[in-house]
Amino acid sequence: MHVFPIIGIGIGLLIASIGFGLSFFLEPLIVALLVVASIAIITGIHHTDGLADFADGLMTRGTKEKKRKAMKDLSTGSAGIVSVVLSIVGVIIALSLTTGYELFQAILLSEILAKFSMVLMASIGKSAAVGSNSPFMQIMKDKRRLAAAGVITIIPLVVIGGTTG
Repeated sequence: MHVFPIIGIGIGLLIASIGFGLSFFLEPLIVALLVVASIAIITGIHHTDGLADFADGLMTRGTKEKKRKAMKDLSTGSAGIVSVVLSIVGVIIALSLTTGYELFQAILLSEILAKFSMVLMASIGKSAAVGSNSPFMQIMKDKRRLAAAGVITIIPLVVIGGTTG
């Protein structure tokens, strides 16, 4: 799991290259839409259902158990649907505000940081319940793995993102 940022580099380079190339020929909003579609195709946006489940749980009134039940429900509620739509629309709008190399940087750095955030949360977070994430959470309690992921993440951030402050 601690090498997830390397996967982010690979995915980021591919999608950023697509966005960078298209930004010379198409309008920014169309490029942003195609970039988001590329992310969906390449990654399967597997964690989007987690966002929907989280929103459903957040909007459920009652005990922790009732909230957890709403999150595990196979049907997505209105809060889940709205959260996914707002998330996708927000990403499209944000990406449409930049073109060229800045778009390349934004996509690449976002993918690297997205993968690092999973490593970080597995390392320092606590699971709400025992589940499929449990083995990852246990492995990432070794702080050397977090340090390795940090180094893997920081190097491309400095090289690509620069150090201007």
